[in-house]
Amino acid sequence: MELPEAADTVVLVVNVEGKAPKVVRVNVTFTEGVLDEIDRFVKRQRTSRSAFLANAAAEKIRRAATG
Repeated sequence: MELPEAADTVVLVVNVEGKAPKVVRVNVTFTEGVLDEIDRFVKRQRTSRSAFLANAAAEKIRRAATG
C-alpha cells in the first residue's frame, strides 16, 4: 500500500532484543481540526502519521513514568 503522505519517509527498525517487534494496525478517531494539524506537522517533518503518533505516545508514556 502506498501512502502519499509518507513518500519521503524512511523507516528504520533496530532490533535490539533479537526479536522483531510485532506491528499492528489500529483505528483512531480525531476531530478534523486535530487531524489537519497532525498532517501539516508530519508533512513539515517529513514523517508519517503512524510514526508521529507512535513517537508521541511513547514520549507521553516515558514522561509519565519518570514523573
